[in-house]
Amino acid sequence: RVLFRSPAGILSFARNIYNDNMEFEDENAAISVLQYMHKEFPSDIDSEDVHNLAELLMSQKSYIKSSEVIIKHCGVVVQFDNVVPSAEDLITSLEAFERKEVKLNSLVFPALMPVDLRSKLVQCFVRTKVLETLSVLTNLIKSLADTDVENFGDIHYDIAETMVECGYHEEARPILYSLVHSDKYNKAAVWQTFGQCLNALGDLKAATEAYTQVVEMAPGYYGARVTLSSLLQQMGQNEVALDVLSRGPSEESEASADQLLLLHKCQLLHSQGKMDEFIVEARKLLSFSFPGQFSHEFIRVLLGIRTAKCRRSILPQFLTNKRVDSDKDLSSEIPELKQGEEKKFRTNLWDVYIKLCNVMHEKGMMDELLETAILGLTSPAFSHDATMVKDAEFLCLKMGPVSINIYHLARNMILEEKNNNQAWNLYSYIFTRVREVADLRFATRALMKNPCSLALGMLNGNARLISGTYKQALGEYLTVFKNAQDNDMALLCSALCFVHLASQSYSVKKNVLITQVIYLITFTKFGRFQY
Repeated sequence: RVLFRSPAGILSFARNIYNDNMEFEDENAAISVLQYMHKEFPSDIDSEDVHNLAELLMSQKSYIKSSEVIIKHCGVVVQFDNVVPSAEDLITSLEAFERKEVKLNSLVFPALMPVDLRSKLVQCFVRTKVLETLSVLTNLIKSLADTDVENFGDIHYDIAETMVECGYHEEARPILYSLVHSDKYNKAAVWQTFGQCLNALGDLKAATEAYTQVVEMAPGYYGARVTLSSLLQQMGQNEVALDVLSRGPSEESEASADQLLLLHKCQLLHSQGKMDEFIVEARKLLSFSFPGQFSHEFIRVLLGIRTAKCRRSILPQFLTNKRVDSDKDLSSEIPELKQGEEKKFRTNLWDVYIKLCNVMHEKGMMDELLETAILGLTSPAFSHDATMVKDAEFLCLKMGPVSINIYHLARNMILEEKNNNQAWNLYSYIFTRVREVADLRFATRALMKNPCSLALGMLNGNARLISGTYKQALGEYLTVFKNAQDNDMALLCSALCFVHLASQSYSVKKNVLITQVIYLITFTKFGRFQY
C-alpha cells in the first residue's frame, strides 16, 4: 500500500513487470506496460524507459510510433509543411508524413539528448523510406558521427547499416569508412557492409578491396566469397574469380559451405565455357546429397518406385559412404540459407543439373548420363518439388539407355498419364525393345482394368506380334479396330497378322515379314493359292 502511494514506487513495480514479460519473451505485454508508464507518468520516466519502448516498437516495425515516443519525451521539435504540430497532433502529422502527404522541413534536437535516442530517431526516419535525401537530418547525423568511433562505434554502425539497407549509400559511406579504419571496429561484418555500400555506389575497385578484407578475416564466409568472385568477374579477372571460390578454413559444416561455393563456381565455369571443369564440379555438387556408388540393384529399385515419398524413404538404405536424411529440407541441410533464399538456391541447383545433363549429352558421355540424371531423383533439394521430380524422371527416361530399369520408370509414367498418347508411344517403344519383359502380365492386367484403352490394345497386339503369337495379336488388333474403325494403324496391323498367318507354315524365320510376303506373292503366281 505504501509502495503505490508515490510515482516512483509504481514505476519501480511496472519496471519489474516489464522485465518479467521480457524474460518470457512477451513483447506485446512489455510494450503495454511501457506505454502505461509513458501515459500516466510522462514526467517521471527516464531515458532508459524511452529507449526500451522505442526499441520494442522498432522491432515490430512501428517506426512512426517509435519516433513519436522519442520526439515527445526528448523535447525534439519537428516541422511539417512549415507547421510545428502540437503534442496531440504529432502522431497525426507523423502518419501523414509516412503517407507522403506532408513534408518534413526541419528537426531540432536538444544538445543534451542521449546519444542512443538520437540514433534511434535517425533509424526511425530512415526506415520509413519517405525522405528522398537525408539533408533534413544532417545535423542529427553529424552529431552522432562526431562522437568517438572507438567508444560509440556500435551506434555508428547501427545507423550506417540502416542507411545501407534503405538505400542511402552516399550518406553511409563516410561513417563506414571511419569504422573500418578504427581499431575496435575493423571487423569482417563492418567491412562487408562497407563493401555492399561501395558496390551499390558503383565503385567496383573499392568494393573488391572491401570484400577481399572480409574473405581474409572470415575465410569460411561463403557469401563474401561469392560476391567477391562476382565483382572480379565483372572486372574481367575470371581466373582470380575462380580461385576465390576455393574453400578456405571454415567452422561451418563441410557440406553446407562447399555446396554453396560449388554452386557459384559451377555457374562461373559454365559462363566461361570451361565445360570439362564444369562437369567435374557439377557432379561433385550434386553428389553431396547422395555420394554413394550406383549399383545395378539400386538403379533398378529406385526407378521402380512409383512415388517420390517412397523413394525418399528408401534412399538411406542404399547409402554406403554417408547417411542422408531424405526428409530434411534445405534450411536444415544448409543452415546458412535464410528462408527467402531456399527457393532461389533450389532453382539455381536445378539449373546446374539441367545444364550438366545437356553438356554430357552434347559430349556423348552416354554411360555417365543416366547416373547423372538419377542424381536429380536422389537430391533432397528436389524431392519435395513435384514438378522437379517429374522432370527428373523424364530426364532419366529420355537420356538413359533402353533397359529393364528404364522400363520400370516408363511403366510408372503411364500409370499417371493414362490418357496421354505420347506417354503410351514412349512406353511402347521401350516395351517392345526390352527383351527382359516377356510375360506381358502388366499390360494384360492394365488392359483388363481399362478395356477401352486403344493404346493398351495396340501395345498388347504389338507385343504378341513380335513374339510370334499371331492369332492373339490379331484378336487385339481387331478389338481396337472394332472400337475405332477409323484407326488405320489397327487395320494395317490386322492385315499384317493375316499375312503372317497365311505364310506361317512355309517360313523358317517367322518374324521376317519381307521374306514371307515375297514368298506369298511368288506362290500366288503359280496359281496354287486360292482366295
